[in-house]
Amino acid sequence: MRYYLTLIALTLKIQAANIILVWDASITPNVSYNIYWSSTDSAYSYVINTTNLTITLNYNDTITNSWYLKSKSINGIESIASNIVTKYPVVQIPAPPTNLRITLLNGNKRDISWVVANNVNSVVEKAIESSVYSYVTTLPPGIMHWTDTKPKPKLTRYRIQACNQLCSTWSEITYIP
Repeated sequence: MRYYLTLIALTLKIQAANIILVWDASITPNVSYNIYWSSTDSAYSYVINTTNLTITLNYNDTITNSWYLKSKSINGIESIASNIVTKYPVVQIPAPPTNLRITLLNGNKRDISWVVANNVNSVVEKAIESSVYSYVTTLPPGIMHWTDTKPKPKLTRYRIQACNQLCSTWSEITYIP
């Protein structure tokens, strides 16, 4: 008869471009450990078998992908899985838009332009003769201008915000007739 314990203390540390997994030893002698990973918390793939209680896995996708890792002890048969540890993507707040400009076009239209990273959405709001802003639109990545086709001949404030999963602070520009 073989005895084994499920690994219950799998922990994860992130250092530079490495994931370091650490776990408690099984009480059964001559045990090895299979490590599995997935990017979706399903359909786990085998990574490596080891007899060590610590393993370092290299990765270079710190921004874009989630990693789910688990382990199973092996002593002739495979145990049930350990707890699952997760490395979530690192999401950074985008920089706010810069270089806001208003260009007057024919028909009293105003084109508002700005500079923002190419991988973020731009949220546009405006306020007419007040400090109360109203949502206007959200523009997809790469679009860095919006035309106000129905402007009022009044003091108008425009503000732009850069967003991915998180949003920057607002950048503001004012049109004074």
